[in-house]
Amino acid sequence: MKQQTISFKLPQEKNFENFFTERNQELVHALQSLETVSLYLWGKSQAGCSHLLQAACLYWQQQGWYTLYIDLNQKIDLDLLLAGALEGVQLIAIDHLEQITGQKQLEEKLFHLFNRGLQTPFKMLWGAHHPPKKLKCALADLQSRLASSIIFHVEAPSEADLKRALEYYAKQRGLMLNKEAAQFLLNRIPRQLDKVLSVLDKLDQTSLAEHRRLTIPFLKRFVDHHI
Repeated sequence: MKQQTISFKLPQEKNFENFFTERNQELVHALQSLETVSLYLWGKSQAGCSHLLQAACLYWQQQGWYTLYIDLNQKIDLDLLLAGALEGVQLIAIDHLEQITGQKQLEEKLFHLFNRGLQTPFKMLWGAHHPPKKLKCALADLQSRLASSIIFHVEAPSEADLKRALEYYAKQRGLMLNKEAAQFLLNRIPRQLDKVLSVLDKLDQTSLAEHRRLTIPFLKRFVDHHI
């Protein structure tokens, strides 16, 4: 009963509770039930595909499964991994598929992995920025396998979702950010979750260094100097 994360250090725990988007609740339910062998998630950068893949691995690990998350953005030896890490695996999540498309040898490895998942079976999750039919695969068989999955489009978070995320992660850092201050900050920072988290880290450091509460005047000065 364990989870492996290959060559990927999580900045914080990704779970379903801190995934803030109401428009993807059907997908969250599908990841918590896994009634099909293969699910394919796609969405633009910052939509939350990686978050959901990691959250699913964590959720099923907590149910006693052996789960494996692989980020293809990182350099990994797929031969070594697929030869040794799949023994007993019950869920495998492959993220950032677009990183290996067009590389036929790597695609063949994932094609064989897919077939193995159908035979063993273990559950498979796939993440990319595009739907299967728009992946530039060199191997048509892999593209066909991926297209046979249950496919979900992960919608980007709304402004309301980002505000809830901002308030949640501020609280996690011990920052007392009321609703007025949160809205002020959200109106002045890029509308992307990774940018929100980066700003909160800077805000945390600055407020600690200056021993200041997060008032609107303080935030105005912070934004002028750091955003």
